[in-house]
Amino acid sequence: MSREQSALVKGLAILLMLAYHFGRVLGPNGLSNEMAMFIGKTCHPIAFFMVVSGYGLYYAYRNNRLTYSYLLKRNLRLFISFWLVVLLFAVALGFWLKPELFPRSPYLVLTNFLGWRWDYNQYTWFLLPYVFVSLGSRVIFKCVDRLGNILSILVTCAISLLMTWLISRYYMTFLRYNYWAYHPVLVLQTLSNFTFGAVMARWFFAGHDLTWSKLKGKNLLVLALLVIVFVVKWLLPIPIVPYFAAIVVLILLHFSPTKLIQHVFVPLGNKSMMMWFVHGYLAWKLFNDFYLMFKWPPLIWLVWVITSYLVACLLMPVSDYISKVLRLK
Repeated sequence: MSREQSALVKGLAILLMLAYHFGRVLGPNGLSNEMAMFIGKTCHPIAFFMVVSGYGLYYAYRNNRLTYSYLLKRNLRLFISFWLVVLLFAVALGFWLKPELFPRSPYLVLTNFLGWRWDYNQYTWFLLPYVFVSLGSRVIFKCVDRLGNILSILVTCAISLLMTWLISRYYMTFLRYNYWAYHPVLVLQTLSNFTFGAVMARWFFAGHDLTWSKLKGKNLLVLALLVIVFVVKWLLPIPIVPYFAAIVVLILLHFSPTKLIQHVFVPLGNKSMMMWFVHGYLAWKLFNDFYLMFKWPPLIWLVWVITSYLVACLLMPVSDYISKVLRLK
């Protein structure tokens, strides 16, 4: 998987993320039940990010670049971006514009700043589980090498399905009030997608091609397959998610993007991390009335995508500069 292909997948993932969260922007009556159900059952962006991350980190692992120093700096850069967004949107704006949505108790400020809780922006729940998986990636990859591709996939998918069941069964009564238990469950739930990415990279290092020559470049057929996979995912139970993301990524590797698609999806993919951090503050917490002013749901969503991207473009250079000053790059 090339850097461009990785950015294309992340570009698609961030669009799926904003689609998945769109219902909250519009309110409970903003989407039909059928549309809300379709989006809820097919748009699982975190899975795509984990597949791409697993591939990239395993690639670094096999090239002897995945040192603990590398992982620490990588995750500190992630936190710098996160802290920058929290300081700007929660502290500088939220505390004053909508104090009822941004409680100021020292405990909540500290735990939200560390990513332990997500009272200020529920969409950042994924931050700490990802950091834990990333920091433990060397151990995970050693286990993958020892177990082999098939057994690694089967074991982590079984774990993911078990964690999904635990969340469905105990979230409302226990997990939502006990973050010390919820975070490990989230780590184990996301592990299957991360392992899928590692197995893809492992397959590549074994000298195998990730694509099928008869499908490569046949964009209409690729798009048809993607539609079929999304429809099947819609019709099947949610626990099929561990397989769904990997299948979509493998199909996307056969797609030959046009210049227009490259100019749209690659920049979105490169800014996807910052867009993930900011989009909830923009349209859900702080400026919901501004977006609802555009009336038509597709236009509201498009404006949300564009503004999230523009804000990310403004903040990423600041985050990169801080990382360089701290010698994290």
